[in-house]
Amino acid sequence: MLIDLKKKFKTLDDAEAALGITVEMIIDGSPNIPSGTSPNRDDLDLSPSLAGKLNCLSQKQLRDLIIEGLSLLGTNFNLADLLIKFLGKETVNALTIVEQLYFWLAQKMGISSSVLGFVELSISAMQRLQTNNKVNLILKFCQCLAIERPDKSGPLMPIHRMPFGLIHYCIEFFTCTNVMQIKEPEDFRLWHETMLTEFPERFQRLLAGPMWSGLDPQDQKDPVKARVNVPCTSKATQQRRNKKSLFTSSTDAQVSTSCY
Repeated sequence: MLIDLKKKFKTLDDAEAALGITVEMIIDGSPNIPSGTSPNRDDLDLSPSLAGKLNCLSQKQLRDLIIEGLSLLGTNFNLADLLIKFLGKETVNALTIVEQLYFWLAQKMGISSSVLGFVELSISAMQRLQTNNKVNLILKFCQCLAIERPDKSGPLMPIHRMPFGLIHYCIEFFTCTNVMQIKEPEDFRLWHETMLTEFPERFQRLLAGPMWSGLDPQDQKDPVKARVNVPCTSKATQQRRNKKSLFTSSTDAQVSTSCY
């Protein structure tokens, strides 16, 4: 019967019009007696009779029905519009669902680091920038890392030399709970060391700012309490590093055996 009907009619609407029946009539058994188990919804192109049948299905059956229904809609159907309409319902926790979708997509694309909470964090960050009339740097930073240079030599912002190391350290600084938890990336460390060598007197004070000077001892090394211009290691730390260095003040040629 099904094969015969498929040969005669191109669509379900054509078959219903020609035969004078509807799918609801077949499922319910009577066109005049609705099931009464679902309220009439003006926003649904669905009879109460057919909609009421859904209340009789288990969660697994509903899930399977949804998956099968989506597959029947075909690849040309705009699934995004359907998801947006569903996520717009007051009873739906849209953020949780989008977080789960983002986590699934990140894993599928091979991301091994944690991305839990990224959707909420990124939107909150963009909202804060917008509230303070700042450019959407969240988007622009992603563009710096994701978009290739015209010559395909790497991302717009090189990630193996300055200023990436400086940005890296700034982000690590303000998201840690104690500065002893982090260390300078090698490109930033070498740049910082070079600048201190070239300008030993004032550079560190101008670069770092007051930091924790004058604060209580318990506030030392707390990034939230720091009065900082550019986060970096202290002058004392650099002096300790210099003492361990194999280089001397001699004018003789000296060669480092380490590779950076």
